[in-house]
Amino acid sequence: MSVWFAFKDFKTKIFQVKMVITVTALLTANFTLIFFMLYKGLNNLQTFIPLLTLIVLALPVTLYHLTGKASSYIGILKALGAKKSTIVSIFFLELILVGVVGVLSGIFIGITFSLIFSFLINKSLMDGLVLAENLIVLFVSCMLGVLVGALTGAFSTWKKSSKTVVESLVQSK
Repeated sequence: MSVWFAFKDFKTKIFQVKMVITVTALLTANFTLIFFMLYKGLNNLQTFIPLLTLIVLALPVTLYHLTGKASSYIGILKALGAKKSTIVSIFFLELILVGVVGVLSGIFIGITFSLIFSFLINKSLMDGLVLAENLIVLFVSCMLGVLVGALTGAFSTWKKSSKTVVESLVQSK
């Protein structure tokens, strides 16, 4: 019976991780597409600042979703003797990994669609700008969003791990 519950819990966690990676990838792909179609260098800050704000606010919300139902996992880890710092580290690393996988796949999807759209409308994608510079700015912007999301999730986990084992397990139901 306990194997069934463990398998069911694992399937639920995998489904949540897949959904967060998918949403993160779609957000990043949209950001990449808009970035390459509208962004014309660092001198065009009226386009870049809203895009940066959007990605730095959207990515943490999707990553925070992963820690929303974490009380039972925290309770189980505490029952096994894990320290508060270990629990926070586990969730922080999970959020970083999920965020990086989502962002990298989203950048790849966004660049692919940007190239397809630029080919269809017969427009040069870069208009004289260096592709490497744009990719670096794009990657750093997305990683900033992932870092903010991971820190938000780690803080939430830190607050939840202050409770006792029983409180954590009861809250999860």
